[in-house]
Amino acid sequence: MINTANSTVVSFSAAIDDIDNYRNGVARVRKGRATSWVDKNGNAANDPNAQNDTQAVNKSTSSNEKPSAASQSAPARFTTLQSRQQDGKWGFVDDNNVTMITYSFDEVRPFSEEYAGVRIGEEWGFVNLGGELVIPFRFANNGVNANDSYQGKPSFVFIGGKAWIGNLKNGNKMCIDKEGAGVACD
Repeated sequence: MINTANSTVVSFSAAIDDIDNYRNGVARVRKGRATSWVDKNGNAANDPNAQNDTQAVNKSTSSNEKPSAASQSAPARFTTLQSRQQDGKWGFVDDNNVTMITYSFDEVRPFSEEYAGVRIGEEWGFVNLGGELVIPFRFANNGVNANDSYQGKPSFVFIGGKAWIGNLKNGNKMCIDKEGAGVACD
């Protein structure tokens, strides 16, 4: 999904079955039976009809009647993808344990700001929620202690629009922005 400025709002994912048009600043996104809502920035949003549905159920039943199970059940929601290991490789699954990004990585970081750091062989890169490589594999594992952190921030995780990659041989810290360009860490 793109906005009128041709910027990506919701990244492509073969797992997404349907995206509705925006109404009142939110759109419904459906993955299988799971439904979620996103705002115009691609951030999770509340179902705009949730309060209205509750009121409708309450109005349609008398004080002695209980709402039916169908009217009480809320649609399943997805949140984010979780890392999972299978046969020695890492991938990502949704809240229903459905594989969304195949098990092809030697090491992964959790999704943060719609990107996840991933390693194949000796190099790290970043994938988006659709599993597309958005920052190429170019960060050598031999120069980075991936289990280390800088100012409490783990390596290969985006926080505030930048990710700490590691320490260079000259002692300087290496950070990148979401385009993969080097930026100041502080």
